[in-house]
Amino acid sequence: MRNRLLLLLQSVLCIILVVMLTAAAIGIYRSGIAERQDNPLAWVYTREKVAAALKPAAPVFILSVGVTVLCSLLRVRDEGRREADAASARFKEEKAQGIRPAPKAAVQPKNQKVVRLILLAVAVVFIFAGIRNGSMDAVINKAIRICTECIGLG
Repeated sequence: MRNRLLLLLQSVLCIILVVMLTAAAIGIYRSGIAERQDNPLAWVYTREKVAAALKPAAPVFILSVGVTVLCSLLRVRDEGRREADAASARFKEEKAQGIRPAPKAAVQPKNQKVVRLILLAVAVVFIFAGIRNGSMDAVINKAIRICTECIGLG
């Protein structure tokens, strides 16, 4: 029961940390875009902005690392992971002995398509955000410089 609670706490802390870091990144981006309206050459990401945005996430990060270390010291493991490790070891042993394992039926989680679509949507949003803030121009300019200066194309 204790192991399950620690793993659950660790998972919740990681999710909270991801949400906080995502919100911080979006906040930095939005404030940078607002500053670019007044000054087009303004830096979107500065050390001060990043430090101010990450300050609220620091305690959650430290707590998450602490729970991870505690789980490591107490040797807390996910039972599902142990079963996967055992199955992998059996497969390697059978393969070494020349036994051909029976093919497994393709089992896919019900939510796999939904998760893939969400990840695709998030990727597209970040690509458009990069295009809007001018990162596309910087990347293409760096690529051109690499090709003309380093490789000698052009």
